[in-house]
Amino acid sequence: MENYFTRLLISSELDDPLYFARVHQNIADLEKKRVAHFNEYGPINQKYIVLMGELNMAYYRAGETQKELEIAQQIYQTSQLLHGEEDEATVEAMIALGTSYLDNGLSTEAQSIVENLLSRDFTKEDGPSYDLYIDLLCLQADIYYK
Repeated sequence: MENYFTRLLISSELDDPLYFARVHQNIADLEKKRVAHFNEYGPINQKYIVLMGELNMAYYRAGETQKELEIAQQIYQTSQLLHGEEDEATVEAMIALGTSYLDNGLSTEAQSIVENLLSRDFTKEDGPSYDLYIDLLCLQADIYYK
């Protein structure tokens, strides 16, 4: 049992108290900023989406995949309301949501996002950028790998 616990600590970086403290302090700071921004401006603006993206990555670094997924869902919904379904920012948020699903062990949901996005025409001049297509293919590769 001791070896398992040691490996858990090492793999989750909990054995490094400075890293652990920095990650969780960053989450606390970002949550304070998020609440203050929400109270002043509401959730439907680009600055709030950027702040939520930073919070999403902080939860990813902390290994809190459920919170990461919740934040990714909020980012996607807010992007959809703010920019519309076809906008690149919304497509990017969908890819991030798929990645969060995969991080949370929900590969079926991640695959459905990939299939939805791959059905779009990335060759159109007014369609999503080629960079997003590459990100989408990377997500698909990660799904196949898992």
